Amino acid sequence: YRARLRSPVNNVTEVALKVQRPDALSSAAVDLYLIRRLASYVKKSLGLRTDLVGVVDQFGRALFEEMDYTIESDNCERFKQLYSDIPEVRIPESVGSLTTRRVLTMEWLTGEKGPWEDGERMVQIGLKCSINQILKQGYFHADPHRGNLLRTRDGKLGYLDFGLMSVLDEYKRNALIAAAVGLQNKEWRVVAENMQIMGFLPPESDISEFVEPLRDAFVDAAGGDPSAGPGSLSLSRLATNIQKLAFRFPIRIPTWYSIILRTLLILEGLAISRDRDFKLLEAAYPYIIQVLLTSESPSLQKTLQEVITYPQNGTVRWPRIRKLLALSRNPSKKGLRGAGGWSRETVQGALELVFSDQGRFLRKPLTDEIIEVVDLAQLEVQEALYNATTQALLLPPPNTLSSLLPIPPPPLPFLGPIPPVPRDYTRLYEARETLGGVIDDILALDTASTSSSSSSSLGLPDR
Repeated sequence: YRARLRSPVNNVTEVALKVQRPDALSSAAVDLYLIRRLASYVKKSLGLRTDLVGVVDQFGRALFEEMDYTIESDNCERFKQLYSDIPEVRIPESVGSLTTRRVLTMEWLTGEKGPWEDGERMVQIGLKCSINQILKQGYFHADPHRGNLLRTRDGKLGYLDFGLMSVLDEYKRNALIAAAVGLQNKEWRVVAENMQIMGFLPPESDISEFVEPLRDAFVDAAGGDPSAGPGSLSLSRLATNIQKLAFRFPIRIPTWYSIILRTLLILEGLAISRDRDFKLLEAAYPYIIQVLLTSESPSLQKTLQEVITYPQNGTVRWPRIRKLLALSRNPSKKGLRGAGGWSRETVQGALELVFSDQGRFLRKPLTDEIIEVVDLAQLEVQEALYNATTQALLLPPPNTLSSLLPIPPPPLPFLGPIPPVPRDYTRLYEARETLGGVIDDILALDTASTSSSSSSSLGLPDR
């Protein structure tokens, strides 16, 4: 119901009232009992290792919590505290003083429910907020269907209905991010190890025989192309393949995974209704990389270090960095982006990482690489000058010329001894290409943000 308060509460006058039907609790209890019996029968008859009864119990706990409106009111308050700082998101104010177990009072949000004309932008906002909820804070809206999302008059994404929420602890969040990075690098053992951490496999099980079938499951979900990136994955097909593996291996589908998968599939469905070629994981990776770059978790910092530096000598893995940068490109056509398509948040996070205490492991090898790249440029200039001069003047080699002159020649770059070629020539070319692209992108972002009235500069002179 839409109602108006006689006097404002927390600056709220117009409110939404949700009143529970008298027989809702008893009806839900009977339905849940029947579903639980059915889940037990299906598990036994099909020989599934997945804890179907546990999934139903998790759903049942969430259902009965959802029917206590005081819990939903508290959920709304917590959600608002965690995510109201996201400028594109609008969260209503909960009126706790006028809420009971069967009556919920909340600020009325005016807007339109999907599909929207700018549907791709709205889904991008929802995806960014959902990744933040799942991977950064671990407290997320588990029912973001079209009826619970609206576009406000000022173009923000409004969230409604906070009855169904879920929590993911830091340990599992970090494993989920590590698995996503391993997936991009096609390190299937890393993916399998983190799936074991997340509870898909028992701690005591040997994952050696699981790695290759897992790879096949992902490749099949990517359309059968072994070289395809995670952006080509079909989430629904991957879920089916994982279920098939449960007949061969002691896989247990965690209940939290089912909720997250449902959340992501809802978002993917909203996007596909506007764009049939939309790939959720491709769109999600820029936000996953931002979490990886900005996290203060020692576990994720270790993961990042393993991804971008070689464990033997600590030098920079430029091919990996280029992959990360490719992943961090924002697929949206709108928003503040640099020449390479990387979002402002990603570049800002990378800069802050390099200059932070957590980035100490990267500063020394990065400095060494930059010095070697400068040396490489100096070598190329010196070689070019020498070649141009000798071809024009037909001079003998510099060492021979020095021996013929009565006095030592001046230290001109084309007459001195040519420095030795760096040992890892290819690596330095990769470093130079990657650094050049990043610098161009940073400069493009700084120019755009300086000229924009809605964004602040990256502050490159200070950096």
